[in-house]
Amino acid sequence: MSRLDTLPSVINRVQQDAPLVAVPIKAVNEKSILVLCSKNLSQEEMDVFAEYGSVVVWNDKYVNVPLSQIPPFDYLIGDMSSKNFRLTLGRTDLSAYNIVSYVSVLQKVEDFIEQVPCNNVLTSIPRQAINKADFDQQLQNAKLVSPSMVKSFFKWVLGCLKK
Repeated sequence: MSRLDTLPSVINRVQQDAPLVAVPIKAVNEKSILVLCSKNLSQEEMDVFAEYGSVVVWNDKYVNVPLSQIPPFDYLIGDMSSKNFRLTLGRTDLSAYNIVSYVSVLQKVEDFIEQVPCNNVLTSIPRQAINKADFDQQLQNAKLVSPSMVKSFFKWVLGCLKK
């Protein structure tokens, strides 16, 4: 018997039998992510997004609805070839969202990438993340590349030719 057992209880004890359920709450400063696609996502890639949060795929039925009023999402997947999606993006305050582009290697120079304030341009979806925050971080930050002597040489030659 400890001395604490002899003290009067000020706070009622919680029953140990009651299961505690954690409810995920979106942080106030956590923004949803818009994934602007110029190539199709496979079902496997869609499953990766679904593993880390709620996914909404853009549909033309949302054309006159602000993004803030469509079903809640962590990731909105939108096809940039859809005119209605591009019109909705044009009418939306994009500062309320984190934006990443998912393109093929050849499409990394597309005009929409410069027109829309993208955090990152992806050619592949990250598949190894330990949690949602890590996955979001990998989506929004470009991969670090190793130095290349060949690229450095060509950039040096190109710089000399421009002079």
